[in-house]
Amino acid sequence: MQFVKENADYHKLPDGNAVGNGTPGFRSPDYTLLKDKVAIPELIDIWQLAIEISNKYNGKEGRYNNSAIAAGGLDFSDLAEVCWILGLQDIKDTEQFFKQYAY
Repeated sequence: MQFVKENADYHKLPDGNAVGNGTPGFRSPDYTLLKDKVAIPELIDIWQLAIEISNKYNGKEGRYNNSAIAAGGLDFSDLAEVCWILGLQDIKDTEQFFKQYAY
């Protein structure tokens, strides 16, 4: 990490798990409106596969147990960094993400 800080334009970003801290909050234990918001069948298939894989491995065989996933919700909080890189700072949370990009 020290090498990166010395040789790159390094920015520590706020955690993408929380809303209101400068990055989108993409951790939503109670978000279940995915199929209502996503209109493109292929995107629904991709999200459903991601959810199935998350459920299959969450907390299994010593892996981290993500409580948002265990509750049946979503956690794609690592996308907050991508949003920052792409300049998509106007996204507040999971709900707004799907309103903007699930067409």
